[in-house]
Amino acid sequence: MNFKKKLLILSSTAIIFIAQNLLAGSDYQGLINNKITIQHVINLVQKAGYSYISSIAFDDGYWQVKTLKNKIETKYILNSKTSKFTKLGQDHENDKQPPENINVIQRSIKTVKNKYPKYKIKSISHESSSWNVNAFDETGMEYEMLVNGEGSKILFSKIDD
Repeated sequence: MNFKKKLLILSSTAIIFIAQNLLAGSDYQGLINNKITIQHVINLVQKAGYSYISSIAFDDGYWQVKTLKNKIETKYILNSKTSKFTKLGQDHENDKQPPENINVIQRSIKTVKNKYPKYKIKSISHESSSWNVNAFDETGMEYEMLVNGEGSKILFSKIDD
């Protein structure tokens, strides 16, 4: 392989690496600058009459929520300026098991915040019998954690790759 081809491959790899880090950084900066916390989103979901959430995630500057009511999963996006939800769609699958209730989500968040008080929680989702939580530390490094089904114990924590 000649020098130009090696240089081209190396430059392409560097550009991809930088782009991935910039994209991750945008979620971190957006989450830091967003006035609406994950707890505020949960409160708004409860006020809207939902008692089950399958996931909440901060992505591309918006909070995205999946709720479950009468075995119908509904996806919403939250406008951070107005605190209003916009419905994105529904999934009418009847074989879905309802995820744990909002109290368990709140307990899972509290468990993470007790162990890592400076972390900003980016997302939480129900994964079979446990909760998958993604959060940023104070430097912007993203971590993935698995919290038990009751929301009372962190089973593992690792840098999200």
